[in-house]
Amino acid sequence: MQIYKSNKIIFAMAALFLLLACGPNENELKLLVQDESQKLIDAKFSARATPTPFFFPTPFPTPTPGITEDEVTRIAEKVALDTVTKLDQMSPTPTAILFPTPFPTPTPGVTEDQVAEIAEKTAFDTVTKLEQLKPTPTAMIFPTPFPTPTPGVNFNEIWLRTYPAVFWIEAGSSRGSGWLLEPGYIVTNQHVVGSMSQVVIRQTKLPPFSGVVIATDQIRDIALIQYTVREGVVDSRAEPFVLGSITNNNSASPLMAMGYSGDLGVKSDGSVGSAPANIGAMAVLIDVGGAVEIVMDAPVDPGDSGGPVLNGSGELVGMVRAGFGTDRGRHIGTNYSVHVDTIRGVIDNLKAGISR
Repeated sequence: MQIYKSNKIIFAMAALFLLLACGPNENELKLLVQDESQKLIDAKFSARATPTPFFFPTPFPTPTPGITEDEVTRIAEKVALDTVTKLDQMSPTPTAILFPTPFPTPTPGVTEDQVAEIAEKTAFDTVTKLEQLKPTPTAMIFPTPFPTPTPGVNFNEIWLRTYPAVFWIEAGSSRGSGWLLEPGYIVTNQHVVGSMSQVVIRQTKLPPFSGVVIATDQIRDIALIQYTVREGVVDSRAEPFVLGSITNNNSASPLMAMGYSGDLGVKSDGSVGSAPANIGAMAVLIDVGGAVEIVMDAPVDPGDSGGPVLNGSGELVGMVRAGFGTDRGRHIGTNYSVHVDTIRGVIDNLKAGISR
C-alpha cells in the first residue's frame, strides 16, 4: 500500500515536472495548483459537499477534521490529472517575443556601373519603341511640270561677241576675210593671199595694219598671216575664236558664216565696219582629196572666203572656202567650208613656216 502511494506521488510529481517543462510557466502553474487545491479544500468542508468518488478503507477513525496525507496525495493527483486533461484540451498560445525596433537601414547608393547599365537599357528600349512607332513616309505627289522648251540658238548674241575678231584681207587685187586664231596670228584661205607675201588687214573701227604670210597649204586652201602685236593695233574687243568640233551627227544643225562680201566700202579712216552674218544649216561632211569639208546651205559670196563658220555655241567649226551656183550675182545652193580638224592639223606646220 505504501508502495502504491509512493508511485502515485511519483506520478504526480512527474506530471508536475512535465507541466513545468511543456506547459505554462512556473507562476502560472503555481496559481493553477493553488486554485484547484482551494477548490478541493472548500468542497471538503462545504455543507453541500458531495461524497468523494474515491473510496479508501479507513482502518482507524479520524478523530480530527485535519487533512491527512492520503487527502493531500489525492488532491495532488487530481490536480495533476485535471491539469493534464485541460492542457490536452487547450492549445498553448505562444508568447510573442518582443524585439527592439531596429533602426532603418539606409538604402545603398547606385553605383556608376549600375547607372550606365540602366541608361544603356533605357536608351535601347527607347530606340526600339521609336523604331516601332516610326511613321511610314507617305509619297508626295507633285504635279507634272510643263516641259521646258529647249532654248533656240541666239546667233545675234554670238555675232555681237565675235565680229570684232573678223578681218578684211587685201592681197594686191584679191580680197577676202580672215579670223583671229591667237594674238599675232590670223587665218584665211590660200586662194585669198595667192602668191603675196604681205597683206593689208582692215578691221571694224580702227585703222588697217600690215601682216606677213608666213606659210600656206594650197591643197587644203589654208594660209597663216602673222602680225606684230602692239597695243592699239587690234581692236581690244577682239577675242581669239574657240575651236570646236562637228561630225555627221550634227547634220541639220544651225551654222553661221561671217565675212566681208559685197560692196561694203572702206571708210575714211581705213576701217570697214562689222562683218555681216549669214545663217544656214549643215548638210554633210565630205572628203575632198584628203581634206574634210563641210557642205552647208548658209549663203556666202565672193569676199566671204576665209571667214569663220560658227556653231550654235559660238565655236569655230569651219572656214568659208567656196560656193557654187549663183542667182543675180550671189552664190546660192551648195557651199563649202574647210573643216576645223583640217585646220588644226596644219597650224603647227604653218607656224613653223612650212608650206605645201
